[in-house]
Amino acid sequence: MKRYNEERENELPLSNEPYFDWEKNKIIQEDDICEYADWHQSKEFSCSQHPSGFKVFVAKEAIDSTNEYEDEDPYDFDENSIFHRSRIESTLHLIEFVFKKDSEIKILDIGCGKGYITNKIKQNYRFSEVSALDYSFSAIHFAHQNFKNIDFIVADAYNIPYCKDYFDLVICNNIWEHVPDPLNMLKAIKKVQKKDGYLIISTPSRYRFGNIIRLLRGKSVQFMSDKHITEFSVGQIIEQLKHGEYTTIKVYAKKNYTITGVFSMIAFGIMKPILKFLLFCFKKSPYMLESTCYFLAINKKND
Repeated sequence: MKRYNEERENELPLSNEPYFDWEKNKIIQEDDICEYADWHQSKEFSCSQHPSGFKVFVAKEAIDSTNEYEDEDPYDFDENSIFHRSRIESTLHLIEFVFKKDSEIKILDIGCGKGYITNKIKQNYRFSEVSALDYSFSAIHFAHQNFKNIDFIVADAYNIPYCKDYFDLVICNNIWEHVPDPLNMLKAIKKVQKKDGYLIISTPSRYRFGNIIRLLRGKSVQFMSDKHITEFSVGQIIEQLKHGEYTTIKVYAKKNYTITGVFSMIAFGIMKPILKFLLFCFKKSPYMLESTCYFLAINKKND
């Protein structure tokens, strides 16, 4: 992610126009947008407009190498599965913790994939302006074709092409574990988010109950997916947010699995509740035994 002059950032005017070119330090106007077919031919433009109607901020020559949704959904999203249903319900639960459904706010969903969860957010917050970005061209093309009244764009989460202080709420739903430098992504988020705006992060808990059992058996922790670069503990996420001048106001988790078999029943039905009670009695730091944790934080940046 490129570094920009922070003093110049602080001097930028607030704008009702959504898009911003941080490299050129200017609001993106109509003349700064070219047709998608011409996107690779000139560097004078800030982005391109695909014939379908969505904007592309990723260099055309890089699209093939970042298009992980080209052949199929690598994450097998199924809103009827207990895991993905829990993701939707947990995300909406935290939004409802700070905003009413009739709120007129600006929401950004980073790493939206094919847009299923983004669409659920829009359905629940129909008066709000909802934007979403992903690095995958095919994912955004699908989302734009299937879900309406949402600003889907192809863009880099390290270089978010929206104006300073634009969003009231930013959501990072299971992306934290996929990026090599989440702190730099957090810095990019902070630039486009209002002071006292909210951030929701969902990510696997490194020391979930299943991994504690593995450690007790002398084995190493296991990632939930081979696509994860790393996984963090609850305390590490809170420290990262603190480093980025965010205050964590709620950590939330709910069961997102079914119990089958005798061993699972003993482990998750008996041992886990006992361990959870002991942690509640003796814990000195935040801890969650569920596989996925959700963090709600408020942006306390200094202008």
